[in-house]
Amino acid sequence: MAEKAPPSSIVRENVQVVLGADSVDFTKGLTHRLSAFDKLLDKYHIHREHVVFVQVCLPTRTQDGFSLRETLDTMVHNINTKYGTSTWTPVQLVTRPLTDLELASFYRDADVALITPLRDGMNISAKEFVSCRIQENKPGVLILSPFVGAADLMQEALMVNPYEVNKVADYLHNALTMSQPEAEVRMISLRAREKHFDLDYWMKSFMREIENLENTEGEKNQVLECIQMEDFDGLLNKYLGEPGWEKLCLLLDYDGTLAPHGSHPDLTILPQKTKEVLERLSSMPEVFVSVITGRSIPDIRTKVCIDNVTYAGNHGIDIVHPDGSKFMIPMPAEIEEKATWLLQHLQAECCVEGAWVENKGVVLAFHHEAWKDKGSIDPERKEKVLSRARQLMTEAGFRIGMSDGGLVTEAKPPVKWNKGNAAIYILRSAFGVNWSKRIRIIYAGDDLTDEDAMQALKGMAYSFRVVNSGLVQTVADHRLPDTKGIETMLRWVENFILQKRQK
Repeated sequence: MAEKAPPSSIVRENVQVVLGADSVDFTKGLTHRLSAFDKLLDKYHIHREHVVFVQVCLPTRTQDGFSLRETLDTMVHNINTKYGTSTWTPVQLVTRPLTDLELASFYRDADVALITPLRDGMNISAKEFVSCRIQENKPGVLILSPFVGAADLMQEALMVNPYEVNKVADYLHNALTMSQPEAEVRMISLRAREKHFDLDYWMKSFMREIENLENTEGEKNQVLECIQMEDFDGLLNKYLGEPGWEKLCLLLDYDGTLAPHGSHPDLTILPQKTKEVLERLSSMPEVFVSVITGRSIPDIRTKVCIDNVTYAGNHGIDIVHPDGSKFMIPMPAEIEEKATWLLQHLQAECCVEGAWVENKGVVLAFHHEAWKDKGSIDPERKEKVLSRARQLMTEAGFRIGMSDGGLVTEAKPPVKWNKGNAAIYILRSAFGVNWSKRIRIIYAGDDLTDEDAMQALKGMAYSFRVVNSGLVQTVADHRLPDTKGIETMLRWVENFILQKRQK
């Protein structure tokens, strides 16, 4: 139907469209949705005059629906008055009846679908949006509430709690600024599943899930201590046990994940047992191994020293495959010159009391781990030096990042690239665009830079965060207490692959 639908009225030049299509019902969370869009425009100014929220109001006959409609009209008026201009109206309510072709064209032409009911049944709007995404250069992004039945089989969507208005605004920003490669792999996977599973299959699966429902939310916030091989049976058996996949991709951070942190980067050594299991895994035809790290390529290759591995250095800015093929994101010509200037000034002004600068090419890491155990340096002076380091990084036009538990402040080039972009690129370059059915992915990392990758792969991978606390916020599927837990996980994966061969 989307192929036959004429261009919709929501298409505008240089304006992205966020689309909602719901009956006017309190369970649909429409007021929460408008509040989130209001928060988006308030928090992320770049979207002002560049995004429009179109909410299609499907017919309702209840008295509550008429009352809610009045509330929606008031909220829309307030948002449009607050942010609108003579040429841009931020929110539009479509209240007239739409034909099936018109609705299909809306789904086809929107950039983002915001489908976030507070509670719902299956909710076919999400499936209709996915089914209508036929434009190759415009994959579209689906933001979905976990409180709908369809969510269980649409994990590649961006899942967000509709009650958390601030978080919905953040997810909207992520969707509107998502790279096309990430949007493509998410949508291709969603479309492939919709073609394969019909309504009858979904209903039966949903009923089975109700019968076996378990409360796993509390488990996610716990840290597995003294982890044993059998602990991973419950974590990974379901994810890897489904038939049909051909390759398991292990995407692994180095410092704090594969290797325990040392007092100096040179002293962060890969444990022998971990190296041995990595070597065995990398030699298996069913396994693909990549190490994604903040270290430079020469450094990480020396540290790991395994041939059949894809290495991504500088948080994925540099990537080298085992066959020697390389990738580096394009850099503005003046970046190297600015990096040299920044290195000189950091060394001259900020390297005190054991602090030092690691030169990783276009990325500079200001190490101040030594301050943690030095009682001789005044806290006020610490903050003053750190403040000056951040100021220098900003003056050079670099982005500021933190790693290793806040003990390293990094200056990153002003390009939109992180471990999430790198993970998507590695998977696309190794397996093509349509890889969702053929591979399984496990990602493991220990700090904020790894959260970018876990977020980008959410719904497409099983992720572990190495953190010895249940209080640290993470999007990872589970937490492991230390690098020993990663070694145990890798040994479990090795046994799983060997057993799979025998079946």
